[in-house]
Amino acid sequence: MLVFVFRNVRLRVSLPVAAVLFAMGAAIQYAGSYHWFGNTRTDALFNYSPMHRNFLFMGFPLVYIGYLVNKYRLPPAHSFDRPGSCRGCRVGFASGGVVHLSRVSRQAGRV
Repeated sequence: MLVFVFRNVRLRVSLPVAAVLFAMGAAIQYAGSYHWFGNTRTDALFNYSPMHRNFLFMGFPLVYIGYLVNKYRLPPAHSFDRPGSCRGCRVGFASGGVVHLSRVSRQAGRV
């Protein structure tokens, strides 16, 4: 719903709003984790996960950034599909381990 509301809002306004909301969620999480407020009711509230892990503080900013990437067709910072993209260091993460993909690419005839 918030992404729908912010779809026509200027980028100068909407991006800082998303960044501030994400920063607020992170600050609440850190305040609860590091017990900045001691043994108070506020500390107990900040340690309650739904207080900081909700759509407003975590979901909306990340979904909205994804929406902006799609809207402005931003290219990926690094793509393994492009010719000449880091031929010697094609590395992927699969099942917790690092897999070197250049050998697989040579066998498939891509390099």
